[in-house]
Amino acid sequence: MRKVSQFPRFVTRRLKKKSHKVKDAEMKTKLLATHAYFAHPDVSVNKIALIHDVHESSIYRWAGRYVQGGLDALIDKRTIQTPSRKRLFVTKILPVLMQMGPAFFGYPLSQWTSKHLAKALWDLYALVYSPSQIRRMLRTLGFR
Repeated sequence: MRKVSQFPRFVTRRLKKKSHKVKDAEMKTKLLATHAYFAHPDVSVNKIALIHDVHESSIYRWAGRYVQGGLDALIDKRTIQTPSRKRLFVTKILPVLMQMGPAFFGYPLSQWTSKHLAKALWDLYALVYSPSQIRRMLRTLGFR
């Protein structure tokens, strides 16, 4: 039997309710495992870990975070992705390169290829991008 400070039912119920609204699978697992930890003190952490397919130490870590900071503490700050400065720069420079055309850079082509755009980015700014990354960025910018 593990020692768990007994939370009122409405507190643990909040975890379960929140898990129904979350679309992220990892966050849902985190909420449900934390709910099971507090709502069922008679069930071992090992069993909860097996049910939710996570490690026992993760459950202890999530429970500690929840006790200290509530639901907001369970949100992993590292998963929030912001575009890097390099990517923002490239999304601004690609339309300019597309307007200039490959002939400006000495390529005997009438239209850019993603391979040549990647090479031009390397030659001008020493930025390493694969042709597939260039294609994806061009699609998001409205080029086909």
